[in-house]
Amino acid sequence: MSSLDLALQRALSVRLNLQISLSQLAIIDEWMDIHLDRWLEHLPMPPEMPDGQAVSYLAMLASDVRRVWWGAWGDPRGFVPKMADYFKLCNIARSDAALLDQIGEHLEPRLVGSWIGVWGGKVTTGWHFCDPQPWLKVEPMFGTHEAKFQLKKWVEDHQIERIERFTQSIGDNAFSEVEVALPGTTAEAQVDALAAAFSHFTGAPLESALLTRMRAV
Repeated sequence: MSSLDLALQRALSVRLNLQISLSQLAIIDEWMDIHLDRWLEHLPMPPEMPDGQAVSYLAMLASDVRRVWWGAWGDPRGFVPKMADYFKLCNIARSDAALLDQIGEHLEPRLVGSWIGVWGGKVTTGWHFCDPQPWLKVEPMFGTHEAKFQLKKWVEDHQIERIERFTQSIGDNAFSEVEVALPGTTAEAQVDALAAAFSHFTGAPLESALLTRMRAV
């Protein structure tokens, strides 16, 4: 079996398993299936990816089973045409499309993709850039609101030099997410940093039982 055949088999397996999982999750209402299937159908298949580049997938389920998130990313040459068709079907607003173009030109990402999630009885979707970017290059994009100052203080206090992923939703109540690696060279130090981050950004501590469980892993 050729490498392309193996990649195609893997991609089909991922899609099939994600589709099968829908019937196992109580938070997925029947009307949501069409949106999730549409997202899956607009991911590039291996023959559509340039130079043998792979597609990366990530599926996440919240510990309380009230939030599901699917994402995929890869070379822009394979993803951008599919994303354009997908967001057109999502009736993306001109302002959302302009923001995607603006940030794309600014960051010039090497890995791009789309994502979709279900929480709060709604389906939310958007795009993300999945290669690291210098914090100093990202910071000016966030204006002067309070959330930006909270993030800036955390980054500076922990001497974080880059973000790992930038995420943006589209549609009503659009939001941005920035992912950074936890500081610390040991699991214990990283759990401590996670606890401090949770308190810093939410104003409330993580439950001690959860911290104990994470330290035991």
